[in-house]
Amino acid sequence: MVAIDAITPGASGADIAVYRRLSWVPFLQRRVQGTRFFNTQCDASAAYAVLLADNYHLQMVCPALPGTPSANRRDLIVALYSH
Repeated sequence: MVAIDAITPGASGADIAVYRRLSWVPFLQRRVQGTRFFNTQCDASAAYAVLLADNYHLQMVCPALPGTPSANRRDLIVALYSH
């Protein structure tokens, strides 16, 4: 856990950043998508991202905090940046 925002002291959570790297130039990478989850929203330490079957969208998931209803889960589907 890291402090994310200096404006809200004590706020912690997780940043998920997804990068694309070409196999023929592995030293170059480009950020294609990302999001930020706070511990007050969900269990940020368990957040993850999954590439969907169409290879064009990502599902970013932050599970509900322990002891809260599963409906509190944060689920975001985003398109990968193409440029």
